[in-house]
Order: sequence, then structure tokens, then C-alpha cells
Amino acid sequence: MCGATFQKQEKPTPSILPTPKPKPKPPVKDENAPKDGAEIFKIAKECTLELRKWLVTKKGYTTGSSGFYITPEVILTCSHCVLDGKPYQEGNKGKHRDDCKLEARYKGGNYFSVTLLYYDADHDLALVKASKRCLKPAKIAKKNAETGEAIFSVGNTQNEGTCIMQGIVADESRIIASVGGVKREMMMNTANTMGGNSGCPTFNDKGEVVGVHTAGDTKNVAMKYDAPVERIRRFLSAAEAKLGIKLAD
Repeated sequence: MCGATFQKQEKPTPSILPTPKPKPKPPVKDENAPKDGAEIFKIAKECTLELRKWLVTKKGYTTGSSGFYITPEVILTCSHCVLDGKPYQEGNKGKHRDDCKLEARYKGGNYFSVTLLYYDADHDLALVKASKRCLKPAKIAKKNAETGEAIFSVGNTQNEGTCIMQGIVADESRIIASVGGVKREMMMNTANTMGGNSGCPTFNDKGEVVGVHTAGDTKNVAMKYDAPVERIRRFLSAAEAKLGIKLAD
């Protein structure tokens, strides 16, 4: 035999595959985290409307304004947006003319009819019933917004469509007199609201309504006035007692 040498063959080491890393879980969204303007606008578009009132004795609509659903069928707005003429005129305080036709437009669709349900002319708030339902009514905050808090007003600015204005609460409790002489506690803010925004909702950064825009100084950005949460809830309680329906949590 020839002197051949044989080498011992080692068994091949099995390949070790790396353990796959677990996929990261999507972050849990904190519902209480502050929302930005884009998120607020998405919430607002689901409940905000454009309003207008017509007179059979005139051509065209007299004024455009704003409002928002607080139930699937009931809209909250300002009384001056739905009452005709001069509601504080002697002998005609808060009188609603029968020849006034109220209409609303939702999400840029066609106008539809709304009917006046209840109003408080002294505090410039009103409820109307819509012939079109809303699936996501606004949520009203439990307490007034505080001075310095961020707010967002969403309404029918200059009667040219719904848009958003951002600001802060300049004074959470500012006393002003209404046209009828009644002193009202208002939320003064810096959102740059204009004509057509009357009746629009003002939201906090949680997406809750903290005000209804009723008035403002067009020459001074920092002097815009909203009915605050406490006034809104007192108004809704009175309306519930009068109408026999549930309006707020």
C-alpha cells in the first residue's frame, strides 16, 4: 500500500440565523394631548355650518353667519343671526318675523331649511332645528377656558366659506353690555374673527367647544367676544326645560 494520509473531515457547523427583531408597536395616541390646528379643523368640519336668512320682501339673503351642531339635529348659533330687524327695538324685543326663511349649508353641500326653536336675545344665543342630520355633533367643555389658553374659532368668515382662526384667551371674564343694556360676562380672545363668524364655535386644544362667537371690534384683533361655557350651559338648561329635549351632557 502506498503511504497515503487521510485527514479527518469535520462536520460543517450549521448556520445560525439571526433572531428577527419584533416589529415596534405603533405609539398609543394620547387623546388628552393638545391638538394642532389641522386636527381641530377636522373635528370642526364635522359639526360646523354656514347659515343665512332670507326675507320674502327682499331679493337675496340679508346676512350670512355660522352655527354648529350640538345634537344630530339641533344647531347652536347667535340670536342676531336668526332674528330679523332690530330685536331690541321697543315693542319688538326678540320678535321673529314670520316671513324670514332660515337656511344652512353643511360641508359645502346644498342649502337646506332650518327652523327656529328657542333663543335668548339678551345673551345672543339661539337654537335652530336642521332638516339634515349630523353624525358627529360638537362636544361642549365642562368649564370655561382660562386666560392665556390656546383657542381656535371655526366659521363662515366674510360669508366666503368655513375657515379656522387661531388665538388665545385674552381675558376669561370680560363684562360688556349688550345692545339691550344687559351686562354679559364674555370670553375675550384674539382669534381674528370677522363678519360671518357670528355663531361659530370656538374650540380649546382638546377639540371641545369653549365659546360661541357673538361680537368683536373689527379694528382690534385682541377684542373678540364669545359666550363662555358657563353661559352656554345655562342657556341649554333653560332650553331643555322649555323644549323637553336633551341638549348637552
